[in-house]
Amino acid sequence: MNVHDSEKVIGTLVHQGYRQVQTVEEAHLVLYNTCSIRDKAEQKVFNRLNDYKKFQKQGKKFGVLGCVAQQEGEKIFEKAPYVSLVARTPGVKSAAAREIR
Repeated sequence: MNVHDSEKVIGTLVHQGYRQVQTVEEAHLVLYNTCSIRDKAEQKVFNRLNDYKKFQKQGKKFGVLGCVAQQEGEKIFEKAPYVSLVARTPGVKSAAAREIR
């Protein structure tokens, strides 16, 4: 994961009125920033998303950002239909301004 990109996303969202929390349990929106350079990156993303699935019942929204989001695109929605947002990191600013599906 690119820490700098994550910090930029946090800054953008905080500027737009979102608040960062420390745990998934506290969050209403969970964003997973990905990096495809790591070994088996795509597999790790889908495993993590599967772990998050249990929180869907609580009304949480999930988004996937970064390289894997850019590479996998619509496949993420197909494999994890509870994901609400897929965006490459520079696309987060415009996505945050839109309603997340």
